[in-house]
Amino acid sequence: MVEDPEIQDLITWSENGEVFRVYNPTAFSKNVLPRYFKHNNWQSFVRQLNMYGFNKVNDMIHSNLRNENQTWEFRHPHFRRGATDDLRNIKRKSVRSLRATAPLSVNDRDVQRSELMYRDYANLEDRVTRITKGFEVLFDEMKAVRNVVLHQQEVST
Repeated sequence: MVEDPEIQDLITWSENGEVFRVYNPTAFSKNVLPRYFKHNNWQSFVRQLNMYGFNKVNDMIHSNLRNENQTWEFRHPHFRRGATDDLRNIKRKSVRSLRATAPLSVNDRDVQRSELMYRDYANLEDRVTRITKGFEVLFDEMKAVRNVVLHQQEVST
């Protein structure tokens, strides 16, 4: 995706090739994410990056820029321009690593519950995306039928 010349205005490598940048998350979500994922949700994309150990480089928390003016930067020690052999070292964070970063008071049942909730949330998010797309299709079909009916009424009068 970062190497795709057609979308270099939305995602590209930094000059040194150790960071990738996403420009205009709104346009990126709408035009790029559906090509590579089952969703077009920016926050889901960021969450997936975090699950694979990517870190956000720049701090947008205090920014008052609108979404289309934002640039997000992400880094991973094994994700660098041209270093394709290192890609095999990028792994999804395991439950064990999640436990290691969790507070000491968290027990196994809490971790399992949290994982189930995360999966349920991701499934719901996917369902909402599919329902939204279905609604948009139905709405477009309804508009087309309405136009046909209006045209028929004009012809018959």
